[in-house]
This record gives sequence, structure tokens and C-alpha cells, in this order.
Amino acid sequence: MRIDTPQIVGKRLRDALAVRQMTQGELANQIGFSRVYINKLVNGSLPEFKSDSNLISIAKALSISPEWLIRGSGQMM
Repeated sequence: MRIDTPQIVGKRLRDALAVRQMTQGELANQIGFSRVYINKLVNGSLPEFKSDSNLISIAKALSISPEWLIRGSGQMM
């Protein structure tokens, strides 16, 4: 599965968090990931993702399209 660069995915994640009015900590708590991991995703500082399923879990928690988050395809919601 092709995934956009970490920086692009991070920007989309920031946008989705803003739309949902959710903090990185709230998202982390909801899905059981560390806030540090979410912060690294948002900042695009991870050289690679732990797994595609992590990004899909994040998309589901934010009620956004995984395709939009990962590839920029289609609509956010």
C-alpha cells in the first residue's frame, strides 16, 4: 500500500484533529497509543510507520477516511 510521506500524513492528521476538536492526548487515550507516538506522527518525525493498521485505527477513531489520511484520496469524511 502506497502511503504519502510522513510529513504529508502528519499535516492531514493535524487537520483532522482540528476538525474534530480533539487533542493528540485525547486521540492517544481513545485508541490506546502513546501521546508521544501520536505527536511524532503529527510532526512527521517518524521515518516510517509501525504499520498501516495503526493509521487505519487513527482514521477510524477520528471518523475520517483511511484513504484520505494515508494517500490523500477522496474526501476527509
